[in-house]
Amino acid sequence: MFFTAKNCPVIINSSGVLALDATITLDASTDPLYYANERHTFQYNATQGIQGQFSVTYMLTGGQCPIKAYITRERDVISGNFGGLYFRSGYLKSYNLNCIPNSPVIASADVLFWGGLSGTFSRTITDRATGTKILNFSDALLIDPSDGGIGRISGINSIQFGFNSDIAPLYHAGDSMPVSINFGRKELMASFSADVY
Repeated sequence: MFFTAKNCPVIINSSGVLALDATITLDASTDPLYYANERHTFQYNATQGIQGQFSVTYMLTGGQCPIKAYITRERDVISGNFGGLYFRSGYLKSYNLNCIPNSPVIASADVLFWGGLSGTFSRTITDRATGTKILNFSDALLIDPSDGGIGRISGINSIQFGFNSDIAPLYHAGDSMPVSINFGRKELMASFSADVY
């Protein structure tokens, strides 16, 4: 069944965001269970718990971004609510920021969580909160405070920032929820283009 909604509430850590797109996916890992002399089966065994991913693309409003701080606080949990469906303990998998002059600043993030969702999806049609100011990228100036660095650069055409983290759950035999989360390699990427005269 498919639902359509306009301005469906998206809440991250008790802060609403102006989402352009939000997606929740749940994946179960199963293996078929075969008995002797059978070539087909309708029975499956779970090999891991249910893993979910919450992906959201949103416009920054000039206030505190509810996700950016988790780049350096990887072990802190993130909660999310999308139209009444919610999870309580997720971890930041990726974060991207895209800035183009005279356009809204767009951020996107992927949050991994385990154990399924709670709540009930409620079809909601609401108006965007009036008075919310969207952060518009213009007249950026890049300043390197270190000696011998790149100095001051103006006339920036675009800025991209990206973060990715390897996250793996650890299970005890027979458990459907991970007993711990392992954080592996992280990758940060930043690039910009500028007019140079």
